[in-house]
Amino acid sequence: MIATNSRKVLEIGCGAGATGLDYRNRNHDVVIHGIEEREMIGKMAQSHYDYVQIPDSYDQIDFTQLSSDYDSIVLHNVLEKIVDPWTFIDQISQILKPGGVLVCSVPNVCHGEVMMQMLQGQWTYAQSGVLEAQHVRFFTPYSVDQLFAGKPFQLQLKTYTQLEQDERTNLFLQDVEEAGRKHGFQLGQLTSFAKMHQVIFQLKRTGGE
Repeated sequence: MIATNSRKVLEIGCGAGATGLDYRNRNHDVVIHGIEEREMIGKMAQSHYDYVQIPDSYDQIDFTQLSSDYDSIVLHNVLEKIVDPWTFIDQISQILKPGGVLVCSVPNVCHGEVMMQMLQGQWTYAQSGVLEAQHVRFFTPYSVDQLFAGKPFQLQLKTYTQLEQDERTNLFLQDVEEAGRKHGFQLGQLTSFAKMHQVIFQLKRTGGE
């Protein structure tokens, strides 16, 4: 989803640099900066990126060391690890050029694996997934939009990755939808939300026209 004409790209949550390497293979003149909080993995990205910052956490990114004119910024599963994502988005808006593209992905807390846990009184953190132990913020396909309310961004695209539930879970959630209708609750998207594992959205930085 990185714009093909991007000349300067920042990827936060860059991992070992696979995304940047793939983009550089398609755009040899691009300048790519990365940020990764896992030190060993971040060092692997240094061989693929022009600059890599390795903070102790994404809350401690040194924005003064970054450019102020990125064409594209990618936030790969980062916002859920930020204590104050609203201020973080403000900081991102200051280093993305007007007309630039912001691509974000966040896990969906309405996914079936979480809903079924909650219905049974459980909330079990894990090493990975929606309930990864490092997550401090949780978003639904609707609530994530509130992060950008009043910010200089225009939504261009919103999509989802799917992770299907077993048939028994699907049938149960369909029964819950039907019970909701019977009692006047609007739960018509329950089974759809339960399949959405990640929310992925692309926004354009407004201003400067």
